[in-house]
Amino acid sequence: MRPGEPTRSTLRDWLQQCRACGAVAPDLAALTANAASVVASEAYRAADRFSRWRMLCPAEARGEAYLQAAWLADDEGRDATALRRNAAAAWGEPASNESALRLIDVLRRAGEFTEAARRVDGMAAQVLAFQRGRIAARDTGRHLLSSALRPPARMPHVAHGKRAAGGFWARVLGRSGG
Repeated sequence: MRPGEPTRSTLRDWLQQCRACGAVAPDLAALTANAASVVASEAYRAADRFSRWRMLCPAEARGEAYLQAAWLADDEGRDATALRRNAAAAWGEPASNESALRLIDVLRRAGEFTEAARRVDGMAAQVLAFQRGRIAARDTGRHLLSSALRPPARMPHVAHGKRAAGGFWARVLGRSGG
């Protein structure tokens, strides 16, 4: 459920970094007063960019910070399992259907199949069926939400692995379609 391109390729730009002190945040002007003591710490100086943001962000944003770090790790070919587990732990109990779906996806990607399966009860049928299929297949791969929710198009999308009946090429080649 992570963003697709071109949005995801800008992930590194979602955080600003102060040239003077090294503080990292989506909005440096919104940092709290206690940020200065955190930024001055040795642990902060040794951390990477997204870890620095997690050290400064409010508790309610920590899960999102872990998730964004997981996306970056994916794109860099690094293991993001621990980051996803930390995101799930930081989120706690979901407050909405959207956050529940995100939590299920994060748990599945982290290989927490039992916990992900426990949480799918009560959600939208199509998305649940998709997640159950991915869990049963023990799939930790990336998927777009559009993989679970088919578009309301008259003709099937190429990503659905189906061919449209008839159409221009069928007429040109003299086929009936399919």
